[in-house]
Amino acid sequence: KDHETLNVLKFVRPGGDFVPRFPVFGKIEVNGETEHPLYTFLKVSCPFVNPVIGDGTRLHWSPLKVSDVRWNFEKFLVDVDGQPLRR
Repeated sequence: KDHETLNVLKFVRPGGDFVPRFPVFGKIEVNGETEHPLYTFLKVSCPFVNPVIGDGTRLHWSPLKVSDVRWNFEKFLVDVDGQPLRR
């Protein structure tokens, strides 16, 4: 499953048979019934940004919650003690 992430690096961006010399993390679920416990904790700890979910027919997880991560560049700021500060 995680080999897909490495293939993107090697063939798409940056390409040219690039092979990273650092650990590459795999993909995890951030929403829905199978979301990773880290994201459950982060989403409960920080208030959601927008109460409107939008067009639910284009979302591919369930159940839908207003606290869900809405796009792939959403960030959580965590302090040095591991406490979530802001979303």
